[in-house]
Amino acid sequence: MFKKLQKAKKLLAVTLVVGMSMLNVIPVFATTTTTTTTIVATPAPIITSATYDASTGKLVVKGSNLVAASKTFINPAKIQITDGKENDATLTTKGTSSTETSTTSTAVTIQLNTADETALAKFMDNDASLTNSTTDAGIQALNGGTYQLNVYSGWDGTASATDVSPHKLVVSNVAELISATYTFGTTTGTLKITGTNLASTIYPKYLTITNGSTGSYTLTTKTSATVSGGASASITLSAADTLALQSLIFDTTGTTSAAGNNYNLTANFGWNGPTGLESMSPCGITVSGYTPPTITVAASDSITIGKPITGIKVSSIGTIYVVDSAVLNSTTQSAINGVTTSAAFEVLVANKQAVKSVVTNTSKSISIPTSKTLLKSFTQASEPYDVVELTPDGSLLVAANPVTINNVTAPALSATIGKGTTYGAITVAATGVTSPDTLAFDFSSATFTAPILGVTVTAPTSITTTTTPTAITATTTPGALTLYSFTSGSTNLTGVDFATNKYVGVYELNAKDQVVKFKLLTVPAAKIDPASKINVAAITGVVAPVTGGTPTATIPDTTEYAATITWAPSVSAFAAATAYTATITITPKTGYTLTGVTKNYFTVSGAKTVTNTAGSGVVTAVFSATAAAS
Repeated sequence: MFKKLQKAKKLLAVTLVVGMSMLNVIPVFATTTTTTTTIVATPAPIITSATYDASTGKLVVKGSNLVAASKTFINPAKIQITDGKENDATLTTKGTSSTETSTTSTAVTIQLNTADETALAKFMDNDASLTNSTTDAGIQALNGGTYQLNVYSGWDGTASATDVSPHKLVVSNVAELISATYTFGTTTGTLKITGTNLASTIYPKYLTITNGSTGSYTLTTKTSATVSGGASASITLSAADTLALQSLIFDTTGTTSAAGNNYNLTANFGWNGPTGLESMSPCGITVSGYTPPTITVAASDSITIGKPITGIKVSSIGTIYVVDSAVLNSTTQSAINGVTTSAAFEVLVANKQAVKSVVTNTSKSISIPTSKTLLKSFTQASEPYDVVELTPDGSLLVAANPVTINNVTAPALSATIGKGTTYGAITVAATGVTSPDTLAFDFSSATFTAPILGVTVTAPTSITTTTTPTAITATTTPGALTLYSFTSGSTNLTGVDFATNKYVGVYELNAKDQVVKFKLLTVPAAKIDPASKINVAAITGVVAPVTGGTPTATIPDTTEYAATITWAPSVSAFAAATAYTATITITPKTGYTLTGVTKNYFTVSGAKTVTNTAGSGVVTAVFSATAAAS
């Protein structure tokens, strides 16, 4: 009977335990007898406040009945912290040692591990001390949500029910950026930061600087900076960062850009170690020591095709272009300010009207390669070529000194030889000559080297009917050439032949007498008309000697030749009873030749004999003796 009564009492106790657990009460049997049962219930934990110190990583929860008497530590893994909107973090701190938690029935202090500090730092961006704090200081996040702490069953080491009521969490000592200054140096710059609750180290690679419009740059400086007194740090930026800020972000001193937008510094997660926020309200930057980017070219610089273009110095990153000045200033390009975009310059590069080089480090020598197929517009070599830089912010810098080409052979001129309208003459027809360029020629008995593109020559001599062009030698320098101007296809070019002076140089010259194009031609025999054989055999004008007569001194020209005469013996008056011989020298005129003249071809009236060898113009006329004196 006693055993049955004991079993009934135990069943009653179990029933009471189940019922009380529903009421969040856990019964404890102090004494069980056969006559009475006493039940002692542990009150449910009540949370009255919660605070989090972002600088130390300590979470303090206060209230009553917080820890069961039989438990030493609470379980942080059953605690969740949220900003009441899109961000939350469930703690991973184990809470199994006194170094992690300190508990009483009215207060629990939890030292969060690094992972938990990092997780909370991603969205805890406001506290009561911050300059941008809200009216609900330390409780409301910048996104408008409210910091709160939620607990789940077992958080206090018992089977307490989940408590998701919004326990407000007051946050303190959140790191904040207040202001920043940036000072340019020669090759590096100094960024100074002031703030509150800063950790001991700042990592520049997590800082982004903007100019309030399209310019944004995240630093790459690897060296960290030490924070002084939790409130300020000075960071020496690398040369690369300094160059990028000058080229991409800053365009004037002060707090605003030339466009009136604010310079700002934004801290990304990790900037201040584990407590660095993922996002913060940006703080302003005051810039000093800024100088506009520049580009210069050595006054003596020139372009040598096949070798890099050097002598160019820039103070900012960007892309350098070398472009024919005529292209940049032509009406089709709307002057140099019309070619300002990268796309416009790349069209010139694609058309071989420009070469380029991307500048990423101004401490290095700028070298722009040139190719054998360089530049359609480099046919005007002596004209200037502008050196410009297009910076990332769209600014166009133009070097004061242009460059010229110094080693490009003049490109080929399209020219052909034709027959002249007079004997021994040729014509030259040239096509593709650019107006107002002119044509000129010279000739030689030996082939000669084409001139350098853009070389200046002596002003050509005009060919007239009395001009006899003079051949040059193969060693004549282009600047000392004696050139003769002509009209394409019509001017008779004389002095050449197909046997000796058969090499003809044809030049296209610009208005400054600079060589633009060149063509070396060889005169073929078929392009020069052959001379005609002298077909007037009778030499007229010679008077036969008579005693006392005056010897004939001149012989009139014919259309085919000129002639001279001498007498033997030479006298001023013919003597009596004397035989005289006249020697006549025939000189063919242009278009005529002695070739083909036969032996004893010529005749002289009154002569006893007239002789000449074949192909010779020397004629011997022997006269009979004069009459004897009376």
